[in-house]
Amino acid sequence: MSHDVFISYSGKDKQTADALCHVLEQNKVSCWIAPRDVTPGKPYALEIIEGIKNCKIVVIVFSKNSNISEHVKNELQNAFAKNKIIVPFIVDETPMDEEFDYYLARKHWIVAYPHPEVKFKDLLEVVINLIGKSSTTTGNSEKAELEKKAKYYEDICNKAMALRKYKELFDMDKSNMELRHKIIQLQYEVDNERKKDNSKYMIWIIVGTIFLIIIACILGMLE
Repeated sequence: MSHDVFISYSGKDKQTADALCHVLEQNKVSCWIAPRDVTPGKPYALEIIEGIKNCKIVVIVFSKNSNISEHVKNELQNAFAKNKIIVPFIVDETPMDEEFDYYLARKHWIVAYPHPEVKFKDLLEVVINLIGKSSTTTGNSEKAELEKKAKYYEDICNKAMALRKYKELFDMDKSNMELRHKIIQLQYEVDNERKKDNSKYMIWIIVGTIFLIIIACILGMLE
């Protein structure tokens, strides 16, 4: 399930992270935060990876606690590897260690100390602005990927799969009349192929049935 924001934090800063999550979700920004959104019974690390994979933005609650947290560093590295938008929310004056500095030095920080709650509104505005940009980019990327897959299936004459991908594309842009006509044409071709396949199947059933009758008659004569 996709969501807008993944919140990365040290367990010692849970109160701040939960309050931040509450403010974002009150303003219709969907969040993934552990342990709340970890599915019971599933490997914790894999759930974290999926959470990052399915988000648009990663908010890092940076503090003296997260600065020494291997889990937060792992989440940051994973977000960086997946080209996620990363927003550092700085809640105290702790200097970043070299690993954090490597990933975050060129990012725009929201300096939120000494009272992080005062800066929640600033973070909300940044996130809402980024979600708009991220949604547009993601939408264009998904369209391009679907077009590529649809053309590939069409090239290898898998019309049923091509039709499915073109329908997914049309769901993203129902004003595309050219695509609509293509879907109608492909649907007609797919239906015809299915009719032919059904006819062949029926012929084989009839042939098989006749063959079994002949065998039964021969066996009866032999008796």
